[in-house]
Amino acid sequence: MPQRTILSVGRKLPGDFEFVSLNSKRSLADADIVVFYPSTLSNFEADDDHNGADCFSEEEAPRVNAATEHWSSEIADALKRGTPVITILCDKEEYYLDTGKRQHSGTGRNRQTTNIVRPSNNYEVFAGFFSITAHHGTQIVKTKHSGVISTYWGLLGSKSSYKVSIKQNTKTIEKIGKINWLPLLTTRKGDHIVGAIIQMPQVAPLILLPEFQLDQTLPTDILGRQLFSSIIEIDKSLRSADAEVPIPDWANAPAFQLPAEAQLASRISEITKQIEALSKQREGARAELKKVGQLKTLLYGTGKQLEKAVLDALRIIGFSAEPLVNAESEFDAVFSAPEGRFLGEVEGKDNSAINVDKLRQLEMNRREDLARDDVDELATGVLFGNAFRLTPPSSRNDSFTAKCASAARSSGVALVRTPDLFVVAKSLLETPDDAFAALCRKSLIEQAGSIVAFPIKAQSTPDEPGVQPTSETG
Repeated sequence: MPQRTILSVGRKLPGDFEFVSLNSKRSLADADIVVFYPSTLSNFEADDDHNGADCFSEEEAPRVNAATEHWSSEIADALKRGTPVITILCDKEEYYLDTGKRQHSGTGRNRQTTNIVRPSNNYEVFAGFFSITAHHGTQIVKTKHSGVISTYWGLLGSKSSYKVSIKQNTKTIEKIGKINWLPLLTTRKGDHIVGAIIQMPQVAPLILLPEFQLDQTLPTDILGRQLFSSIIEIDKSLRSADAEVPIPDWANAPAFQLPAEAQLASRISEITKQIEALSKQREGARAELKKVGQLKTLLYGTGKQLEKAVLDALRIIGFSAEPLVNAESEFDAVFSAPEGRFLGEVEGKDNSAINVDKLRQLEMNRREDLARDDVDELATGVLFGNAFRLTPPSSRNDSFTAKCASAARSSGVALVRTPDLFVVAKSLLETPDDAFAALCRKSLIEQAGSIVAFPIKAQSTPDEPGVQPTSETG
């Protein structure tokens, strides 16, 4: 039979394994078996530190997050397709990710910015399947279930050491239903599991094995063939009793090849190339879909993503809009049009209204902006708020606290709910209308000091019920 495709994700292995980096967007759809090595720090570069640990910057952290989401999804899909995933349990790598959120204190040259980071680790990709604890050791004992890895363990058992121990994830069991948790390998006293098989209903097994070192005394080609065959043996052993007997390497020699095998192998190779080409097209389309859908961040976003979405929406309305970051100042949005010049602050809240603190920051920014040599008049302040962002827009409470609304009236600051801004921008994308865009821009001037209610045309049958501009007053 044709050579099986085994993708080795995160670690290069000798022989016929196809290496895939963790920072790749490669699909697992064309793999027969997957070997997964979840070492983030060997695939991404942490360019900072926090509390003595590696920290990924604002530029690099989104790549790490995207990779975690990508592989979590790909592994789940692979198991559903019947593709077994063998995970090599490497060291637990604990690090921090820059969230893009910032806390500011002081003004002018005394202004200080604190980056908000969150803790993470390289096993987040498997958060729904099992939990781990850092444990190191070399004495590993087989269990009664370890026969399925007999060939593999004969090759690599003496070269294996455990870096973590593993436990069942009870939440997954409650969600999925019956799960067979088969311990394969334990520590010497049997009190910690360091290798196991997770079998879930109607999906392929997830196999967890301790990390191994390659035998440097063997020629690379021989070691590669033995390792490749041992991985296939694991897959075969886990299948039904009627599974085919694994073909030894020597039986695939040209002398034993049947006439139809060469033709079918060539056909499969061409189909594989077509799949790879289509996979690239699919990834390109996914990237484009994500790009064009970024405006929806106005409905649920926070931090830098929300700031970018606000700027995009302002440009759609007809403003010239950019952030301002220099040695002395950092403003979320500076935007202008014939109607006037504005200075904006953007805030997203998970489960609460926008409070007066952000308004104070906006007022300091306006004064700081006026002190610049190239500015002659105080900019109109606009506070963009995405309150209760985890709740559907139609079910949200008041977006701004009473104290924030009162302070906005006193200072003449316009309050804008970002879901309302989404509706306006969506309407203009669907039907460009310069006159309507001008009315929207004027709303920020005419309704300064209150919560802005954009013109009624913005109620253009949005896809998500409840994102029409509301009648909330400030």
